[in-house]
Amino acid sequence: MTRPMMALVVLALFSTPKATNARQEGAKRTFSVADRAQITLTANWSQRFDIDPLPVPLLLSSSPQFGFTDFVALENRGRPAILEIGASGNPFIGKNSVQLDTLIHESLLSSLFYLFFPPPRGCLAIAQSAFDEELGKQDDQAGTGNESHALSQPIHLIQECTFNVTPLDFYASQLSPTIILHGTRSHRHIDPSLHTFYLPPMEQVEIAGKTFFIFEARANHALQLREIQDFGLADDRQGARAHFFWAIGSTTPFPFLHDPQRKDLQIFHVVYATVALDGGAREEFRSILTTVQFGQ
Repeated sequence: MTRPMMALVVLALFSTPKATNARQEGAKRTFSVADRAQITLTANWSQRFDIDPLPVPLLLSSSPQFGFTDFVALENRGRPAILEIGASGNPFIGKNSVQLDTLIHESLLSSLFYLFFPPPRGCLAIAQSAFDEELGKQDDQAGTGNESHALSQPIHLIQECTFNVTPLDFYASQLSPTIILHGTRSHRHIDPSLHTFYLPPMEQVEIAGKTFFIFEARANHALQLREIQDFGLADDRQGARAHFFWAIGSTTPFPFLHDPQRKDLQIFHVVYATVALDGGAREEFRSILTTVQFGQ
């Protein structure tokens, strides 16, 4: 092979990934939420189909009573970032924006844990198994039969989670690296052990006939080298912080009041998790919201 040809081959080998990334950034993909809503993103986003219906069964008795009729989870491994879109009924009828702000802000972090970034299935299963083992020890100490049930004492366990090298698990670890399982034989409850976050004020935005109420949780904890290495993130992510956003939206006007002309109006939830070095994450999220279309 001649030297000029060899140089062209080497150049092609090293330039292909950049060219591929550029094409992916330029290309667009549209994702649908059961034909009720759709969102258009760059081609390096993909849908995850291995997500349990939310909330996951083992968290059902502990989580907020909030049900989604449809739900889609998208992943961008290169960033890394997660985008989740869900449709629900309207729990805000009879309220106003101030009440919505209070309701969501008071439970924002725990809702992110229960509804959008739950701990890995394996961590939940290990915690449940440890809880059952403690119940068995109580039975051994108190005897068998009804007496053991009557003497059952509250159990309190802390389980450290092991996370997979995926964006979804990464953000779950940023929210709550361990979980707390407590209760008795008849009732058990799972709580997160949440990291500390700064919660900016709620923001209301109007975008092309849609109203969104935006909530943000910005991690106080900056990423350390160990975390960068454990999750295979780029070196320049060291010192960045995890940002979580939850936009609650509907066609304008937002349906706080019952309107017989707008029956069965659904609420849409857009949740975004990303890693940012500066304050640009909020503008990035607002840009994503401009591509959201409601099908009703």
